[in-house]
Amino acid sequence: MKKVKVNRLLIFSVCGILIFALICLFISKCIASDIFKKNSLEIRKDILILTPVGTDVENVVNVIEENDMFYWDRYINQEIGYMADEVGEEIVGKKSIRATIKKKTFPFNKSIVIFWGFDEESKLIDVMVKKELAGF
Repeated sequence: MKKVKVNRLLIFSVCGILIFALICLFISKCIASDIFKKNSLEIRKDILILTPVGTDVENVVNVIEENDMFYWDRYINQEIGYMADEVGEEIVGKKSIRATIKKKTFPFNKSIVIFWGFDEESKLIDVMVKKELAGF
């Protein structure tokens, strides 16, 4: 009789943990998909909350690596900042990091590319967000 109670408790505990994990997964997916509904300026504000101006390169890398919505393509440029425009006339910073948030929806692939620009002391000076849409 006591063994049956222990087994039931174990089953309920495992089920509770699985349900909690599924709820957490669902919430993280909802947050990641909601970001695609925001415009670039709103996303930029959110990124600056996560990584405020003055944050060093290592802390930005930690935020990217700890946040599962980023596709981390490990692009850290230690020699030049990012291009602020398509022509490449304005370079922001002396160093830069690029990370991408991706979402595949038939027939398009959506992505948000985020660039962090750093000064010569590796402190964040600005962030740029670009939303992209590509066909299959």
